Amino acid sequence: MFHSSWHFQTVPMLLFKYIVPFLLVFFSNTAVSDALNVKLHGLGYSLRIGPHTDPSEYQCKTIYDAFLDMSQLKDVTDNVRIFSLTDCDSGNVLLEATQQIGGLGLWLGLEADSFYQFIKERTKLIELAQSRDFSNVVGIHIAGDGLSLGKTIQYRNYIKDDLVANGLPDIPVVVAYEMDTYIKTPQMVSLDNSLVHLKIYPFFDKKTTINNAANYMAEQIALLGDIGNRQIVIGETGWADNGFNAAYNPANEPSMQKWLRDFICLANAKKWHYYWYTAYDSNWENPTGVEGHFGLFTKDGVLKSFFDDFSIDCDEPAVNIDPDSKTFPPIPSESPSEVPTQPQSPSPSKNPSIEPSLAPSWNPSDLPSSEPSLDPTFGPSMNPSTLPSTVPSGEPSTEPTSTPTSSQPSTSSQPTTSPSEAPSYKPSGASSISTASQNVETTVKNLEFTLVGVSELDGAALDGFAKTTEQWYLQIYGSTGIRSRRALQITTLLSGFTTDVIVQSQNVSEESNTLTYDQLLAFQTPPESAGVDPYELVESPFKNDVLRADYFNLLVASHPAFANITDSGSVLRRSVAPMVDGQLGNESPDDGGQGGMSFLFIWILAGLGCVLVILQVSFVMHRRRREQKRRSVEPGAAVEMDSKHNLFYTSEESRADEEQQSTLDGTLANPKVEVELDSSWARFGPEYEDKNNILFVDVPGGRLGVIVDTPDDGPALVYALRRHSTLRGQLKVGDRLLAINGEDVTDYTATYITDLITDLSHEPARTFTLMRLPKFPQKK
Repeated sequence: MFHSSWHFQTVPMLLFKYIVPFLLVFFSNTAVSDALNVKLHGLGYSLRIGPHTDPSEYQCKTIYDAFLDMSQLKDVTDNVRIFSLTDCDSGNVLLEATQQIGGLGLWLGLEADSFYQFIKERTKLIELAQSRDFSNVVGIHIAGDGLSLGKTIQYRNYIKDDLVANGLPDIPVVVAYEMDTYIKTPQMVSLDNSLVHLKIYPFFDKKTTINNAANYMAEQIALLGDIGNRQIVIGETGWADNGFNAAYNPANEPSMQKWLRDFICLANAKKWHYYWYTAYDSNWENPTGVEGHFGLFTKDGVLKSFFDDFSIDCDEPAVNIDPDSKTFPPIPSESPSEVPTQPQSPSPSKNPSIEPSLAPSWNPSDLPSSEPSLDPTFGPSMNPSTLPSTVPSGEPSTEPTSTPTSSQPSTSSQPTTSPSEAPSYKPSGASSISTASQNVETTVKNLEFTLVGVSELDGAALDGFAKTTEQWYLQIYGSTGIRSRRALQITTLLSGFTTDVIVQSQNVSEESNTLTYDQLLAFQTPPESAGVDPYELVESPFKNDVLRADYFNLLVASHPAFANITDSGSVLRRSVAPMVDGQLGNESPDDGGQGGMSFLFIWILAGLGCVLVILQVSFVMHRRRREQKRRSVEPGAAVEMDSKHNLFYTSEESRADEEQQSTLDGTLANPKVEVELDSSWARFGPEYEDKNNILFVDVPGGRLGVIVDTPDDGPALVYALRRHSTLRGQLKVGDRLLAINGEDVTDYTATYITDLITDLSHEPARTFTLMRLPKFPQKK
């Protein structure tokens, strides 16, 4: 991926920077400029070519692809508009590509569908403004749909201040709204003194049709009233040429061609600036819908065929078309054609033709021919005959028929092999069975966060720290934070999560500032879930490098006071000092220091007592673990092998997730031919007397990523396999564990088995004896 730190210093990079753009421009396809006789003011553009769930190499275009696209688009437009700086690193790549190709202005877009996303976009803008040439940047917009008027003004002022701070005061900054928002909130028109930026799609409004779309747009913009000398910028408009959605106007090629002609003529007459959405199709978004079919070019970069001979003459009156027709109206030729017209004329010719036509007739004859033709036609018939030929043709046609032979769709014979990536379109018929959730409200007190590189903070900066911290946790533990929680291996379902940060004090040193604060947590958990450690919820995200980096980026963007903060050395911890009337201290002002000594003595005694208790508990647990091999815990506790801490699974979501990731058809390593059955195993059922069900697996040392469970009175079973498990492809969910290194474990608990595996982890190999049963037992 292309980064801001990318510098062209080597000879190959110099060639790529200077020679490649020259060659692209020199050898670019001039057919594009010949096809469209007008140059558009602007085109929307995106580097994204696949969903975020695809492998990274299939998600975004490369820098080389961007160079090719810009060399092609410079023939049909003067400006390019992007929608995000961070998605596919678009800001970085497009600044480089447009400036190297030359002759293209660039309009930058910032996504703001959440506070978290806006901070990421703003951070990237500041980075680019400090490291890149902005000479061809013609404007910046913030995606404003869903934002309140207050947020709109706040976000715009942030960006405007950032540009001024980096010596770029003249770049206009606007918020992109749908037309309805301006009508409901007229004061938004005056946010910027130089222009009004809006999105209008007659295609999406069934109150109009393609034949009245231009008048509809003009009437809509007239509702803005007096806008003074502000320039109107149509940030997005377009028409789909394919797909279907009953809520929108028909999507077809003639309508797209007509809207391009009518809109450009209207915009030129009104002296509007505009950006057609979009340059290239993005069929990956919704193959059967309309969303991916707005491009002038196909996704492969080919100008759509119905623009090949298309030209725009605004002096000619607009021609109405059939809005539902997917074909273009016929244009009469100046001289008769050498082949029949399509469709045929209403009356037959007076004399038969001397020679047969080169192509088949458009409509078939009423009756089939009595004999097959000597040679097949060059192409298939446009419509099949009502009756079949009495005798089949001698040879097949050279091309397939243009319509399917059956009106009914075919059905697949096999079900899908993997779950869908998106949720179902409609809810299930029956409601889910739910139980009351546990409401948890708690406060983690005396948190200390040492911020290296930060001096004393004023009230606004402290408020910025509190709000940024709250937003960051909400992104992780809120409804959209499923991936983050999985990365932290937090399996307990949390809902309704909220948090408040209350700063108590700050302690400024020469190199850092240590903030002491309380954090209030409120959330709901399922009734069957185990207890959640509040401090673990607070601390865990800081142990993840990606989430930690995001937090510091957010903090830097929240207030200038954090501009010099460094991640290195900044640490979160709990204070061990007592709270006295809400203040940290260890001395009373009038006890001569005796109070502080008393507290210290108490802490020492408490510490010694804890150490003695821990030693005694460890001794008892160690002896019990070695002596007790029978089941001592309630069945149903799933425990992960070789984990430093036993991991109990109670969430059905976690169980389903792990089961889905398990490999169910792998082959076993080093199976032993000679099988010796323990006669005691027969008590679990006749399956345990069959040698064909006994399997051996040689297990490597170290962490295994296997979760075992004791759901019933039988031996422990393989409950799930983690994604990183070294035994994926060898074990299956449901395998019963009979012995480890020859030691019978059929009566052991899941906890004891885990401890045994851990004790043997230093050995280079361990052998599992397993019983593979056909059915996965359910928890009781």
